[in-house]
Amino acid sequence: MLRIYGLILIVVIITIVVIMTSPAFYNPWPALYGFLVISEDPRTSDVIIALSGGPGRDIYAAELYKAGLSRRIIMSGISPSAGQMAERAVVMGVKREDIILEERSVSTFQNALFTREIMVGKGFQSAIVVSSPYHMRRTKMVFERVFKGSGVRLIYCAAPPGLDINTPLGAEYARRTVIMEYIKLLYYWARY
Repeated sequence: MLRIYGLILIVVIITIVVIMTSPAFYNPWPALYGFLVISEDPRTSDVIIALSGGPGRDIYAAELYKAGLSRRIIMSGISPSAGQMAERAVVMGVKREDIILEERSVSTFQNALFTREIMVGKGFQSAIVVSSPYHMRRTKMVFERVFKGSGVRLIYCAAPPGLDINTPLGAEYARRTVIMEYIKLLYYWARY
């Protein structure tokens, strides 16, 4: 029964996207992109979780650390990505001993799963989760599901810069990214 509702939802969303992207319709990209973006005000937390996969995520995590919002950062992503993120954070002034590497994850779901293991093991009760703006809705959906019942408080902060959807130079890449993110969002919604 749940699969039928999921398939119906997928068909409805695809239909809406097709209609909204037709030349006869207005420019839907700002609205489609805007729906994906979730960014809350950062608050002091036990740890910052920076997800690999997009530019600026590690830099923003380092800035939050330097602003005193946390004394620890988890760099989450497959090796060598997490290590490279850690190196950039160290260059920005983060103490190497304050960085925890999670180098097993290859997906947003695994980012959540493996960082939850670290958080529970270290007794962390709160985290700022950092990712790209377009990735935040899926990140929040997955992390909320994985952390459900854990008692951990999660805050979602989008790392600048966002996608440039209004200029010809950035529009092509941004549109492909937004379309792919909606496909991934639907897949994750149905799968996890």
